[in-house]
Amino acid sequence: MFPVGERRFICSEKNCKKNLLGFRKLFNDVYSDELNRVRTQQNRSYQINVRSTQNGKYCPSCLNRRITNAFKKTNRSEKFLRQACKVMKLYKLAGKNKFIRQRGLDVLYLQRAGSTAVRDFLFAMDFEEGHLLSLFTDVFKYVLYHANLTGFNLWSPPPGLDPINSSVRCHMFEKTATLLLYNDAPRFCETSYEHMKLNINCRRLGLSEDALRIPVDNGLTTRERHFLILQIFDVICAESSDGLKALQMLWRSMPHPFVNLDELTFLFPALKDTPHMEQIHSCVKYITGEETLVYEPRKLKHYCRTTIRKGLSETRKLSTGISELRLPPSLQSFLRLEN
Repeated sequence: MFPVGERRFICSEKNCKKNLLGFRKLFNDVYSDELNRVRTQQNRSYQINVRSTQNGKYCPSCLNRRITNAFKKTNRSEKFLRQACKVMKLYKLAGKNKFIRQRGLDVLYLQRAGSTAVRDFLFAMDFEEGHLLSLFTDVFKYVLYHANLTGFNLWSPPPGLDPINSSVRCHMFEKTATLLLYNDAPRFCETSYEHMKLNINCRRLGLSEDALRIPVDNGLTTRERHFLILQIFDVICAESSDGLKALQMLWRSMPHPFVNLDELTFLFPALKDTPHMEQIHSCVKYITGEETLVYEPRKLKHYCRTTIRKGLSETRKLSTGISELRLPPSLQSFLRLEN
């Protein structure tokens, strides 16, 4: 009466349970195998974590590799950087992931990340002066702006370092003007001074290495004053117009008296009545905007400028505070070292 295929129809609960028994056993076997596999994997991961974190030991290269690979693949770079910063601070990996150090600030700049993201990244990576100065100019300006906005101190190096002087020494002159937007003036830089003495091409000016060092060795001038003169010599040797403009801004920011012709002749007698001295004097005149033959103190309006800039810089308002003073445009330009 019924088709052959329908003779398997189960019409009782007992037959139903009997028929499903095989499927249930198969399901239980599969479930047990999967459960055992997951448990084994968890135990293995736990053992690895215990071994890697025991006594504070872990594998920085493995963690850095995983972070780098994930960073390359993700489409949400800014969010990933936030998470990576937390991991790096937790495991004290600051500065060890070179890829993220090199690319992170570029990503934040391109995605126009806010000040908080920039501050957290800078704090986690613990950047050194040299890395920040090597950034592209636009990225460098972006980082300085947001660091200043959040009150993050980018420049907390040992006393012997100064970013403004370092930018001049490394001939990164476009960075000098940017730094002077947020810092009132350079400070004496021991490291830059020592590098300058070693690397300056003194023979380009007709001086021997001994002649270059004699003024300080014989107590004729201070190391600070000697450094300012060597900066001028170095830029002249580099034949850089951008360098002269950078020094122009530097001298507008400092209260020190201008380098004068009598001083140069006294400290470096070998330069007297030579074409090199004429070239140096011409460059000094361009930098200072004045004919400086003998020692003269700076003008009163200049001391007012340095005092105002120092006060604004100490309160982190130098970049915005000048316009808030509501001064005439000419005075605002004067305070910004534009003239």
